[in-house]
Parts: sequence; structure tokens; C-alpha cells
Amino acid sequence: MARSVPLGGGEQVKGLKQLAAQIKALDSVVYSAKCYGVVGKALGVVREKAVSNARAANWPHETIENFFVDARPKSGKRAKKVSALFGVPKKDRPGYEKWRGKPQGRVIGMNLATLYEFGGMHRPDSPKAQAEWLAARPSFRPALQSERQKMLGVLDEGLKQVLDEAVKEEIRKKAGVE
Repeated sequence: MARSVPLGGGEQVKGLKQLAAQIKALDSVVYSAKCYGVVGKALGVVREKAVSNARAANWPHETIENFFVDARPKSGKRAKKVSALFGVPKKDRPGYEKWRGKPQGRVIGMNLATLYEFGGMHRPDSPKAQAEWLAARPSFRPALQSERQKMLGVLDEGLKQVLDEAVKEEIRKKAGVE
């Protein structure tokens, strides 16, 4: 996404290295939060398609309801880059099942979304229930593949807007206009 960005006084930035340097010089707190919003919106496109795919594949509604997008600003070492997560929670939510493993009898668990996405052996935690093989009914992977261009378009447009806004703000600051 290399762009030529006007910086006032006729100065132009060309190429990713120069662009990255200019972005780092901006007010990182304000524009970082806006970038997280853009990334969250882009992943939301994929989430909606994954929900649609899961419903079409007859996934349980409690599993589908747990699909999430986490686009919150990070702290510490992870604060240096903007990222987001799309998935299902790991533990203690509807759609999470536990069973006793063998031979030690320790508790093992997994979100059912993993079983539906990839297939596998389903072992309900009931002495009378029989284990059964579940065939894969993918939702996440097809959503990511089919919505990739749309997601990249949302990222491109959103980040262009954030960058344009930041550049205009920097020009106003340099000109002394508040």
C-alpha cells in the first residue's frame, strides 16, 4: 500500500520505509486507536461470513454466538504493532466441552468450533454417550478465503482515511492553525 503523501511545503513521501517513518512520527495514541478500529472493521467482514457459513453448515447456535473479533489496543511489547484476533474463546463458554483423557483420567477440553472446522472425534462427557467421528464442516477458512479481497479493501480505504486525516493534522500543526 505504498502511497505518495503530501506533507505540506511540496514535500512528498514515497515508498514504505519513508511512509512508516512518517506514521511513527504522528501522535501514536490517537492514530493507533483509529487503526485498531479499521482492522477490527476489516475482520468483522470475515466474521460475518464465517457466521453465515457456520449457520449453513448447521453448527450449534451457542458455538456461533461465541465468534469474536478482538481489536483492542495492546500494551507493553505488543503495543508496537496494530493487530486483531478473530476466533472463539478457549474455555468455560457455551460450546466448550470437556472429557476425561486416558490413561491418567485428566480433564481435556476443546471448543466445539474446532471440531466443526477441522473434524475429529467427539467424546461427550457422559458415561452412556458413545464417541463419534465428526466430519469437517469448515466456516472460518472459507470465510477468510472468500472475503479476503473485501477485507483488504476495507483495510486499504480505512488506513488511507486515517493517514490522510493524520497528514492534514500535521500540516495544520506546522502551519500553526489549531
